[in-house]
Amino acid sequence: MAVQEAQRLDKQAEKIKTALEDINAFNAGKKRDEAIEALADWLPQAERFTAQAKSTQKYIDQLSDTNSVLSQKLQEKEEKFSELSMEGVYMRHTLKSQQQLINSVPPEVLEEMKQRKSRGRSR
Repeated sequence: MAVQEAQRLDKQAEKIKTALEDINAFNAGKKRDEAIEALADWLPQAERFTAQAKSTQKYIDQLSDTNSVLSQKLQEKEEKFSELSMEGVYMRHTLKSQQQLINSVPPEVLEEMKQRKSRGRSR
């Protein structure tokens, strides 16, 4: 809708320019009156459109700023996620290695360790 209004205002502006350019000594009164009438109709509309365009641009700028902030936060979160993912991979690897070591200890060694541990507490 704003584009259509802009196009309409452009067409009116062209008519005003043409009317102003066509003013000469022979038709100065009539062409001047046409230009003033067209300008009087066009100018308030152009001013409203300009105010609307500025307001829209301000809103776009705010959205752009918000987008920049959110993009930065997203990048920080993605970096943290990547870091935590790498830590998770390392921890799973370490856990698997430790479980393999525990599973490889003979049951009698584990039993002796438990006995020594319980004797150490009773002292």
